[in-house]
Amino acid sequence: MKTEKVQKLYRSMTEIDGQYIDEAQKTKKKKPGWLRSRAAAACLCLLCLAGVSAVFLSYMRRGGGKDAPDDNGAVIQGAVPSPAAGRQEEAGGKEQFTPIDSLLAEADTVNQAQILQKIPVGKYTGVYENVQSVTSAVLAENRGKKISGAEGWYYVSGHTDRQYLIQSDDQGEASLWKFVCFDSAKYPYRDVLSLIYQIQSAEEVQKIVVNPATMDNTDGGKAIQEQIGTRVVTDRKAIHTVYQIISSMTCYGSDQWDRIDYGDNEAVTDNGSLHRGVRLGRYLSIVTEYGNEIDGLKYTAVSDMFYEFSGIAYNRLSEKQARKVQKIFHIKSST
Repeated sequence: MKTEKVQKLYRSMTEIDGQYIDEAQKTKKKKPGWLRSRAAAACLCLLCLAGVSAVFLSYMRRGGGKDAPDDNGAVIQGAVPSPAAGRQEEAGGKEQFTPIDSLLAEADTVNQAQILQKIPVGKYTGVYENVQSVTSAVLAENRGKKISGAEGWYYVSGHTDRQYLIQSDDQGEASLWKFVCFDSAKYPYRDVLSLIYQIQSAEEVQKIVVNPATMDNTDGGKAIQEQIGTRVVTDRKAIHTVYQIISSMTCYGSDQWDRIDYGDNEAVTDNGSLHRGVRLGRYLSIVTEYGNEIDGLKYTAVSDMFYEFSGIAYNRLSEKQARKVQKIFHIKSST
């Protein structure tokens, strides 16, 4: 119901002819049927007026037509709060939710030097890298709550996950940082899902976007990538399977290139192993229900394992796990 309509109804209900009320109160004698009808109508109008007034005042108090939760958490006008709004409530209920995409900017150079910092994350130390972003002033406006135990570090406004954080230095300059890994020789990826991405179950994964590997950008490599194309996984059973597999993985930290085998980077002929690596490789973007995107995980059927750039390596999958992943990602391991 629009604000003007409510106000119009409110005015019309207040314009009750006073004579009806006066006539109802003049005598205690039995009244003619027509008079009793008028009195009853007046009483009914008064009751309706009280109800409309209460609705009107409550309506205006909640924002005059904007969908919003009432004092008991119900939503008026049938509005359904987004998952992001739920995350805002967890973060305090007053912060505006800032989409991460609105804070990112393209890197100035392809080979930009990696700048890292470490901050405490639960029982771990999290390693974060500086990423290209909007201006310091815009970042400062989109700071959320302070990170406990990390001076100068903040959540992004409306977020409780720690995938991206904002840092303010002593000069007041703000910068954007993205999680890389834990500074530990070995840890379960389940802890990353929980502590960093705030993912506790497969139900919090909306979809998984599967892209071909891009380690070979020659004409032959690009032709293979185009042939493979992009696949979007939305089937709940498939998502549950992928979640169960990755949440059971062990991570060995960064700079573990000796553990990773995804194809020979020196072989660039049509029949070379690098082309085979493209055919057997997939890059994942896991989209959460609250709008974040986990874009670091990559899979290769060359060695049946997940990995990330920076040499972040995970344990090799079992034969059964590998078959399930390859089926969902449309990988033919015999290629």
